[in-house]
This record gives sequence, C-alpha cells and structure tokens, in this order.
Amino acid sequence: MTSTASSSPIGGRTRLLTAPAVAGVAYLAAWVTGLAVWPSNLDVAASGSQVVAAYTGHQGVAMTQSLLFHGMAAVALALVVLALGQAARRRHGGPLGPAMVVAGVGAVAVSLVQCALGLLLAGSAVPDGDSSRAGSLFAAINRLDGVKMFALAAMAASGAALVRRTRLLPMWLGYLGALLAVALVVSGIGYLLLSSTLAPTAYVSGLLLLAWVTAAGISLGGLQERQWAAPGRKGGLHQPRQLARSPVTRTQPEASRSCGLSAWTRTATKSHKSGSGERSATGGRTLPPERLRPARRSAREDHGYEEDR
Repeated sequence: MTSTASSSPIGGRTRLLTAPAVAGVAYLAAWVTGLAVWPSNLDVAASGSQVVAAYTGHQGVAMTQSLLFHGMAAVALALVVLALGQAARRRHGGPLGPAMVVAGVGAVAVSLVQCALGLLLAGSAVPDGDSSRAGSLFAAINRLDGVKMFALAAMAASGAALVRRTRLLPMWLGYLGALLAVALVVSGIGYLLLSSTLAPTAYVSGLLLLAWVTAAGISLGGLQERQWAAPGRKGGLHQPRQLARSPVTRTQPEASRSCGLSAWTRTATKSHKSGSGERSATGGRTLPPERLRPARRSAREDHGYEEDR
C-alpha cells in the first residue's frame, strides 16, 4: 500500500490570493506618493490664468501626480472591487455584489478619463500658455471628480449593505462604508458644481476612502488565504495526503474466504443433486437434503454479507 501527495503548485495561488491586499496597499501608496510629489491646492473654481500660473514649471510632477491619482490608484481600486465582487458571489450576496462592481468599475473608467485630461493639461495646454484651454480642462477634471465621487458613494453604500448581509468583511468596515457614502455625496456635489464651499469636504471623504479601500483589500486577502488554507479543501494549501488504493478492492484474506465459501457452496449443491447417500467430489460424506438447505441458505447470506462489505 503506497501513499501519494498532491503535487499542484501553491506559489502562484498564494500570489493570487494576496492580490487584493497588495492592491489595497498600492491604492494608499499611490495617493500618498502623489500628494508628496506635488502638494498643489488650487481652488476648484480657479480661472485659466491661475491654472497656467500654478502649473508652470511643474509640468513633470503634475503629470506624475495625474498618473498616480487617476491611473495607478484606478487600477488598484479595480482589483479590490473585482475581488470583492467574486467573494460576494461565493457568499450569495445577491444583487449587491454586481451593483458594487458596476459602481466601482464606473468610477475607475471616469478616473482613467481624468488621467488622460490631466496629461493633456500639463503636457500641452500649460506649455502653450493657452489659459482658456487650461481652464476648460481643469474644470472638466474637477467635474468628472464629482461624477466619480457619486459612483464611489454607490460602491461604498453597496459594500456596506453587502458586509451587513454576508459578513464578508469586518462589521466596522460596513459602518465606515456607510459614513463614506454620505461624505462622498457631499464632496461630489461640491466638485460637480465647482463649489468652493462644499469642495473642501473632499479631504474628509478622501481619508475615509483611503481607509476603506485599503482595509477592504487587506481583509479580503486574509479571508481568501484562510479559506484556501483550510484543511480538507480541494486544492488548498494544506491538502491532506490521500492514500492510493489498489484496483483490487478485496484484500487477500477476504478473497480467500470468498473463494472457499463459493467452493463449499458448489460442493454442497452438487452433493444435494447426487442424493443423500453418495459421497461428494471432495470425498466427504454428504448431508441429507433437508439438512443441506439451511446450510446452503446460510452460506448464501454470508456470501451476500461479504459482497455488501
């Protein structure tokens, strides 16, 4: 009797399982690095000339910041949202999972458009000194930020309801998601209307968003690792060793007993047909027919018991 162990590679699966956690940390790192590269503080209602004056001499860092804010952060957010959607489907989250994914992917799409407009603003309009075009691009980026905040608010609200229904993430992330949704709606109104009064609330919603996305990614990565590492799970990291069975299902003693029983039954049957006074093929004295029937019935029952076993 030999034993075999699973030879499936687990390194690739481990990297896949930690992808949501890495994406959550990358989202935080993109925003922190972008703010450190160029901590600009232009008003959402700034004129074209103010935009050109603020961007002049900082085109390189402005383009880098746009790539980090609206490019790298968008990709990281997409990974976290898609992973949450898959986990929600496994937990039977109902329509909340697809709603969250649609809202999150919509926010990612808007963010990528902002990235392209930001690169056009810093790389073309500002170097040309075109204040009219720079002002239009800057206003479009801010208004799209408002649209993105509404999409993120829908994502956060769906995520909060999903946590409450499925316990997919820690409960405190559900409460944080509800608070984040309210804050994003307020700041989204400020950016969509280019309101200098409501737009500063983005500092609050931005901090809440960073905390929610990062914590959700890390929590989801840990949850998937625990699920795959659970003993007995097919394809898990700690899959138990399985014993290889021989094609012959009966052991040698069982086969010997079965063969002996069958031979005895055939001998008894042959003796019964030959009569009560004759000797059997094995040379032994046969029993009368009335005494053979119970013995033969008992042998058949024993033979059926062996087959059932």
